[in-house]
Amino acid sequence: MRISIWSGLCLVMVFAACQNDSKDTNYEELILGRWEIKEAQRNGRPTETLTGAFMEFLPKGRMISNVGGAPEESDYSVEGNVITSHSKRLPADFSIQYAGDSSLVLKFVMREIPFQFSLVRARTLPAEQ
Repeated sequence: MRISIWSGLCLVMVFAACQNDSKDTNYEELILGRWEIKEAQRNGRPTETLTGAFMEFLPKGRMISNVGGAPEESDYSVEGNVITSHSKRLPADFSIQYAGDSSLVLKFVMREIPFQFSLVRARTLPAEQ
């Protein structure tokens, strides 16, 4: 009986700890800056059509991206681990799979086709610092 109680208590504590980690992450601040697509998958397969594509998240919910073709500035919002783009060309909900200082992985669905982007933070040139 004691083992069952301790096992249940440990399971609850682990679950609670995992929940807090995702809620404590401030994705809104973490994603700020310019990100370049390193690898892209369309329907689970690598695609080269997004070579040279980027997403730049600016303060106050503005973003610039050329993922939909030509560069476009639009609004975005972040709730939990979801970035919602209010773009005219590419309105989408990007689910953050991983976010670190230098890499970002996003998943989203467009026209019923799943995509995954692996992005790297663009290097800052000395003049921009």
